[in-house]
Amino acid sequence: AAVSVPIASLSDNFNAGTENPAIWNTASNAGSVVFTGGTVQSVTSTTAALYSSFQSLGTYNLTGGSLSEQLVSAGNQALVSLEVYVAKMQDTSGQNMLGFYLNQNQLSAMYMAGGSQDFAGNVAYSTSAHVYFRIRESAGTTYWETAPNGLAWAAFFSVANPIAVTSLFVQPLDAGT
Repeated sequence: AAVSVPIASLSDNFNAGTENPAIWNTASNAGSVVFTGGTVQSVTSTTAALYSSFQSLGTYNLTGGSLSEQLVSAGNQALVSLEVYVAKMQDTSGQNMLGFYLNQNQLSAMYMAGGSQDFAGNVAYSTSAHVYFRIRESAGTTYWETAPNGLAWAAFFSVANPIAVTSLFVQPLDAGT
């Protein structure tokens, strides 16, 4: 079995203009993932159920660490079917996850334990306040935090670790209709 490394060892600024094959595996359900100008874009459809995502090749240990990322655009939130997952992590079964969930301008902390999905801390999404997203673990608690600038983090939600956080794939972007 592969050994999970600390999440602090994962870093990519996406400036290469293509996926780093040593870190990521792009996988999509008919949508596509585009790397350009230091950003990653999910290309989906308004007329068909398409998801675009990419995932780390290996698993990471979130214990005592954090995953943070910037969301440049949440897409057309007027589309009822558009779902955007930010800073998503999941175990090998796909039945246990952590992340932020954005749909119809409503932002929630999302976690799934044993296939049962929960949404918490539901608030109106703000393009100025909710620019950076961080999920971190400390002393048996998982914290969801947001920031306008990547520095001044505000508490969004926290809960005793709802899942094991020692072996998680990272999915920085998972979006679709």
